Parts: sequence; C-alpha cells; structure tokens
Amino acid sequence: MYTLEYGIDVQKTCKKYPTKDKIALVEGLENLKKNPRPLSVKKLAGYENAYRVRVGHYRIIYEIYDKKLVVLIIDIHTRANIYKKI
Repeated sequence: MYTLEYGIDVQKTCKKYPTKDKIALVEGLENLKKNPRPLSVKKLAGYENAYRVRVGHYRIIYEIYDKKLVVLIIDIHTRANIYKKI
C-alpha cells in the first residue's frame, strides 16, 4: 500500500470545500493509496511523472514514486482552476 504525502497548500485549500465534497475526496484519496493507477487515471502531457484523476467536479493532480511507495498529492481543485496552477 502506498503512503500519501501532500503539497504545501493542498490541505489548506481543501478545508474550504463543502462537506459532501470532502467526503468524496477522502474516498478518492484512500483509493489512490491502494491503487495509484486506476482505470480513470490520465497521465499529464509535458510531465514525466504527473497524473490526474477525477473525483466528482474535482481533479486530483499527483505524482507516483514507486520505489518509495509514495503518492505525492500536488493539488486538488475544480476543473476550471486546476490547470491554471500547474
């Protein structure tokens, strides 16, 4: 099982989301711990090790480090805002 690590502003940003969305995001993150490459994952073009997965209206951008068994969560945001930040 992989370990989750978070970028600097991820937890701070997620505190602003509605409770039902937080519940869905936590479930999505727990699934990434078990399988960081689910069927719905997309590799981001232009990045060597970055992926995105959809959870409702939100996108989770993350990197996978297989040797360390770590998933680094870079950002979680809505589709309209996520790609402006990376």
